[in-house]
Amino acid sequence: QNGTSCDADGNGCTEDDACMNGACMAGSPVTCDDNLACTTDKCSPISSNSYQCDHKTVSGTCFIDGQCYTSGKSNPNNPCQVCAPDKSMTDWSSAGAGLPCDDGYECTTDACNESGDCAGTINANHCLIQGTCYTKFETNPLNECTMCNPSFSQTQWFESLAACGVCQQGIPCSGGLDCGPDGDCFQGQCFCF
Repeated sequence: QNGTSCDADGNGCTEDDACMNGACMAGSPVTCDDNLACTTDKCSPISSNSYQCDHKTVSGTCFIDGQCYTSGKSNPNNPCQVCAPDKSMTDWSSAGAGLPCDDGYECTTDACNESGDCAGTINANHCLIQGTCYTKFETNPLNECTMCNPSFSQTQWFESLAACGVCQQGIPCSGGLDCGPDGDCFQGQCFCF
């Protein structure tokens, strides 16, 4: 009977095979197009009435996180990574050490490393503590008795007697003491010379 389903060719990559005037007629080819410019698409029959779609990334391109990229294209979220099909067609690759980047901190000097990350080095006379930049001897806004002292640590607060009103040997006097920032400390007091 016309329109009755049948299997005309034993090919799982055709669909809607149907009887027509006493003969089983092959239907139309299965469409496996994924609408991606960087892939070639192919239907592979599994049986006479089932199939799978195979998608192969085109040479010289990358298919990463559902997007197509041409060779050398930078990761839009990380300038230290590029599409390098000779290394990987499905993951970002390192763009190379030494390339400029920006880690978002004004107190660091930044460059890409071999791992494809933006690595920042804290500048001299600065601290980077809990995601915030501070200059040398700048007081902790949450604790006036601690300060940025790069000689001690560039990533941790330094307990400072000077910040609490008592100067400490080797640290300039500042803030409400007898001397300005050029004073010298002696036995907890600030003197001008």
